[in-house]
Amino acid sequence: MRFIFLFLSVFLFADMNVNVYVDKNFKIELPKPFIKKEFKYLNKEGFFILSYDKLPLIVENNLSVIAGIGHLKTYIYTHKNLKDIKVIGNANLPVKIMFNVIGDVKYIDSSIEDFKQNKIDAIVLNKKVYIKDAFLYDLDNFGIEFNKFYLVAYKDFLNKYKDAASFLSAYFPKAKTNSSLILTGYYLKRKVNISSIYDDMFKEVVAKKLKVAVTPYWPPFDLEVHGELKGIGIDFWKLIAKKAELDYEIVSEPIWIKILNGIKEKKYDITPNTSSTPDRKKYAIFSKPYVEFPLAIACRNDLDIKSIDDIQSLAVGYHYTAHKMMKQHYPYLNYVPAKSVIDAFELVKNKKAQCVVDVLPTIVWLMNQNNIGSMRIFFKTPFTFKLQVMLRKDLIDVKQKIDKAIDKISVFEKNKIISQYIGEKIYIKEDKFSGWFYFIIFTLILITIFIFIKAKVYKEKSEFDALTQIYNRGTIEKILNKKIKETDGSLIFFDIDHFKNINDNYGHEKGDLVLASLARIIQKNIRSSDYFGRWGGEEFVIILPQAPYEIAYKIAEKLRKIIEQTDFDGLNITISLGVSEFKKGDNPEVVLKKVDEALYEAKNSGRNQVKGKK
Repeated sequence: MRFIFLFLSVFLFADMNVNVYVDKNFKIELPKPFIKKEFKYLNKEGFFILSYDKLPLIVENNLSVIAGIGHLKTYIYTHKNLKDIKVIGNANLPVKIMFNVIGDVKYIDSSIEDFKQNKIDAIVLNKKVYIKDAFLYDLDNFGIEFNKFYLVAYKDFLNKYKDAASFLSAYFPKAKTNSSLILTGYYLKRKVNISSIYDDMFKEVVAKKLKVAVTPYWPPFDLEVHGELKGIGIDFWKLIAKKAELDYEIVSEPIWIKILNGIKEKKYDITPNTSSTPDRKKYAIFSKPYVEFPLAIACRNDLDIKSIDDIQSLAVGYHYTAHKMMKQHYPYLNYVPAKSVIDAFELVKNKKAQCVVDVLPTIVWLMNQNNIGSMRIFFKTPFTFKLQVMLRKDLIDVKQKIDKAIDKISVFEKNKIISQYIGEKIYIKEDKFSGWFYFIIFTLILITIFIFIKAKVYKEKSEFDALTQIYNRGTIEKILNKKIKETDGSLIFFDIDHFKNINDNYGHEKGDLVLASLARIIQKNIRSSDYFGRWGGEEFVIILPQAPYEIAYKIAEKLRKIIEQTDFDGLNITISLGVSEFKKGDNPEVVLKKVDEALYEAKNSGRNQVKGKK
């Protein structure tokens, strides 16, 4: 992206030399027509890139703010309550603004060692470190968000060089600036009028609605029913937007490629039902997946097709993710592009293509619309389509909100949305006799699918914990009894330190988020041969078949450090772990008692540590 800006700047501003006076700590290179000079004092002929500690200078001189650059991380470590802090080491401007509200505080230059030796009450750092028994306060959680640098200029200069200012603003990733300006004005005991400190052309419009583009021709994800947009994807987006507290308007765009181009050209902000591909990542960012389905291929019944390689013509929605995934794995197939997957089905129905490929729910839905008697599903591919929200590349803050919202979607909420459309009646455009005939057949198929899904869900519910998606206590006990009969190994038993405080202080929804996030992190950092389950509440068990005690202890210590260093949506948590080993044929109750005693010892020794009993 930077290369593109540098390339364009040569043509757009070739005859222009503009000074940019930068703070000495600013190391980013600027496009060639902009002459980078060290900042010494303010003058009215140039842009300025000033560090956050010069915000008072910016506010006092009524400089126009064009862009914030980078996000400043500020952490306060202390052994006291905030209101009891009297001496702070290495305080920066955001900290001084915060304590200006709390009370009278002394600021001095000091080191971490001074803090550890209790020479000061608190110390300010720009990164997270481990300091025993210290409280950690992240200023972002108090709404005190600052940028590392600010791109500013005098208003008269800005009016003369608006094109250059616009170009330079777009050169840096978009970042929030409002809160830091208001807080600085409060600190200086003067009101900051955002509309005056921003030039109109660069002012953040907080109330602006996000433009969310969807195509109504991808059933059952996006479709139009009696003039209303609905579907699996639409309903998921509404749920995500509600949890993320986003204001938006949905725009219906019939052609998918126009949505992609609209994201590129910033005509649209978001499209909620797609998947990341290497080419799309060049101009967009993506949320974490919120649901996934396999790709399926449906073909005409009159064809003798034994494998995917036998397909002579495969209809696809042009530039759809299914198209890209199939081309990646089967580049030699003859693909017949269509404007939409509905048009792709028409190609098969009219014998202009042999088969069609898309996500399994779409294939099932459209087979009903396109005469189920003439087509059937030949292959369910091993490729999984992961539904994600696609955003303009500069909407990083919105992406973070969406990711957090996705984490809050429960299994029940997912099943409710999906089952609503799997079981929905579909109207068939056939004559009276064949319409009812196919409707009955389709209904029987839906009932079969519904029973299969319910059976699968019931099995998953009986084996897995609904919140964390790992084994529940009943299942993990059965696995432990089986493994102890078969082999030697080890057991890790752990729980979250002071978990009750999280529920009491932040609510059970926050507690559930911590449990689910922790389970995902642990699952990613254990061996593929290990078994991980929730024992109950905040207690968890890991079974490590064929792992000697020493290996299990190292794994437990690794997990402890990972959890300690992870930010759980603004919370820092720790875990205490017990480790023991078992031999083939041991009594499971004795093994569990031994590992429970080890955990008890870890908690009684100060928590956030590993203890073991061979």
